[in-house]
Amino acid sequence: MNPLGQSQKATDGAIAVQAARDVNISVGPSVSEVRMLVDTFVQNHLPALQQAAKEEAQKNVEKFLTEFVSQLGATCRVTAREFAKPDAQNTFNEALRGCALKGNESDVALVSRVLIERLAAADKPLLKLVCEAAVRVLPSLTKAQISYLAFIQYTKSVIHSGLTSTSSLEVIFQRILPHVEPGFRMSPANRQYLASSGVLTINPVADANLFPSQLRQRYTFLPATDDQLRAEGATAILKIMEEFAAVQAPTAFLTSTGQLVGMQHLAGVLGAINMDIWIN
Repeated sequence: MNPLGQSQKATDGAIAVQAARDVNISVGPSVSEVRMLVDTFVQNHLPALQQAAKEEAQKNVEKFLTEFVSQLGATCRVTAREFAKPDAQNTFNEALRGCALKGNESDVALVSRVLIERLAAADKPLLKLVCEAAVRVLPSLTKAQISYLAFIQYTKSVIHSGLTSTSSLEVIFQRILPHVEPGFRMSPANRQYLASSGVLTINPVADANLFPSQLRQRYTFLPATDDQLRAEGATAILKIMEEFAAVQAPTAFLTSTGQLVGMQHLAGVLGAINMDIWIN
């Protein structure tokens, strides 16, 4: 027995070790070893990674500039005078930086459209501010989240005029569907993130799904039941109606920034959009 009353006997298959002095137990590398590993990484690997990141960022910048110049050349809405202003240059630099960092995750066509909208809004202070906010927030949004914003904006705020038949509306919905479908079944966590990003607010009380009835009020030629829609082959209309209920879309309300992002995402399908309708 030792002085503390503990037995030093070992059972079968065990080994008893007695130390004459202090016992140091080392688990993992020491501080000096960690420091050496970090120094080795910094000296030998970090420069190569920095160079690779720099080259990738340059490719991303060139991709954005190519798209931006292409869109800029197709419009007469932007003047050289407006582009030269300090606040416009700052927004341009933010767009450039966002695309450089996000790479393939960045929708350069969307960023370019928002930037051109900002440059064209010389005499519209509110629209300028909203565009600037959109440029800042876009790098922090996934493509699915952007599609979700477009889905909410389209189903709640867009009405097509001049249509006379279910088939004509179905054609439009079929064109819209690929641009909003990546945002289908958006999780509550994603919705909360969008709310924290300032593009969306959530009101859990406003959960009444009025979309089917509102759609039939907008387009009086639509049949009264979903079965009749199905019989007419309106699969895209039915799919969007189903998603609206499944994702609790009635509880989602876009801010001005969210509306702008959603509409500009759809501009590739709908064509030129007058944002004054929603932001004024």
